[in-house]
Amino acid sequence: MNNTNKRISHFACISCMAEYPIQPFLYICDCGANLDVVYHYDQIQVSLSRKSLSVSQDHSLWRYYPLLPVNSLPDHLDFQVGGTPLISFPMLASDLAIGTLLIKDDTRNPSGSLKDRASEVAIQHAVENGHDLLIAA
Repeated sequence: MNNTNKRISHFACISCMAEYPIQPFLYICDCGANLDVVYHYDQIQVSLSRKSLSVSQDHSLWRYYPLLPVNSLPDHLDFQVGGTPLISFPMLASDLAIGTLLIKDDTRNPSGSLKDRASEVAIQHAVENGHDLLIAA
């Protein structure tokens, strides 16, 4: 049993609630809707807690590795993906009559996009499955 199998119970359709095993790895349900990952949270809480996150020096998306559908961390972490700051906008919050407004600054990701997080996980997943060619848009 690989590491992912210990952490992931199964996949569940967000629309029709159909359930699928974790192998083979699927993205969409037969009905066409996305599949959601259903975790074994009791297994994950052994290695991931508020305290472990608060003391972690890793500010990339990989600090949440136990919650990601991959078996291991990437061999090379040349760029920090994730860990982008929340920026406070008090004047806009006041104009909108809301207490606090925080906006995530994903322009600090390598390509300046929130898509970097998903791409980073997809690349690791592809590597783990023996793929050496990826095409992305």
